[in-house]
Amino acid sequence: MLPSISTNQQKAYAAMRIDTKHVQRFAQWLFLSLVFALAACSGDDSGGGGGDSTTNNVEFPLPTYMQANNENYRENGGVRRPDNAIDVYILYSPESQQYLPTIIARFNQLGADGKNPVTGQALAAGERPIYVHGQQPTTGSSGTAAQGIINAVMAPNNANVYHPTIFQPSVSHWLTLINYQVGRELFNLAESQATALSPVVIAMWESRVQAIQTTLGKQTISWSDLTDVLKSPNGWQDYGIEAGRRSVYYGHADPNISSTGLSTNLSEYYTCARQNGFTERSLTLAAVNSSVVQDCVSGIEQLIRHYSNRTEDFLEYIARGPDYLDMVALEETDLICLNRGGRQGDEICNKPQERLVAIYPEEGTFWHEHPFGIVTAEWVTTEQQAAARVFTAFVLTPDMQR
Repeated sequence: MLPSISTNQQKAYAAMRIDTKHVQRFAQWLFLSLVFALAACSGDDSGGGGGDSTTNNVEFPLPTYMQANNENYRENGGVRRPDNAIDVYILYSPESQQYLPTIIARFNQLGADGKNPVTGQALAAGERPIYVHGQQPTTGSSGTAAQGIINAVMAPNNANVYHPTIFQPSVSHWLTLINYQVGRELFNLAESQATALSPVVIAMWESRVQAIQTTLGKQTISWSDLTDVLKSPNGWQDYGIEAGRRSVYYGHADPNISSTGLSTNLSEYYTCARQNGFTERSLTLAAVNSSVVQDCVSGIEQLIRHYSNRTEDFLEYIARGPDYLDMVALEETDLICLNRGGRQGDEICNKPQERLVAIYPEEGTFWHEHPFGIVTAEWVTTEQQAAARVFTAFVLTPDMQR
């Protein structure tokens, strides 16, 4: 199981600045996001577009403080808005586009019918209905949205600005990053409920996984094993694939934008720290600043063949097969969608010719819990916060969690 991170380490990591131009300097910026205790799942347990997938959404005027070029909050299910409704605006990660519009429509319809969405009973005398407006980021993913909320507080004239009532990134570290960057508690982390759990996995072609397992003589594969594969002098030929490439093609998304990319990069740091004598359960600042660890991570990152702004981009291109990519970091739900050849929100998962297998590294992997962070800011009233809690409770009901 991957270790958690102490409060002092969280503050130290958060104080470091981001430089996205050179992967070799990842240790100087990656840990901006390490300001919370990342939950991990054991290996033994074996982003945007802003568009709305619902075509019958109804357009409503937005509050004057919102920026029309970036904020639309069009996702509402096309449900009539009661005149006395309390408006809740939710900004969510692209991954949630596959299910959240349906939940929003169901919630809004119950309110329009005069019912309490959580209990299903008629609204009490004086109880106002709640109406939810949703959107994913206009561009990018959770990281872009997080920066937009930071800008709303720190740089309101920036082109990338968001003013949600609820922010649902893929993983909680964006909430704490925002708190740190704005210098106050914009989100009550203890109240931010996990709404959907999906581990980060390494997706690899079944034939490649079998080749590694046969060569190593074991079923479980670790991050150390994967780095050995990436650095193998003869590539796949060293793993029994005679006609295999001498270069192993690896891909993950931009950790400055993508939660999956960030979690994957963190795993690389944990692995390199352990490979170079750092045995503490928590990842320490000494390990992060170690030139040996940084060189190790840089060595892995330099082997990346495909680097994308958003994990969703891989859903389109990975269907090209092993000639395009050998392994890629994805959420588990993405891998399932690819193998089924299904659809995930606005994204089409092009089914590949060969089956993809999820590797849950032996050392552990990270959960993406898709938390609901309720905003405490000048643009959110206490009434809206209370309404946001009702919507959160609705999302957590058994019917919505099926």
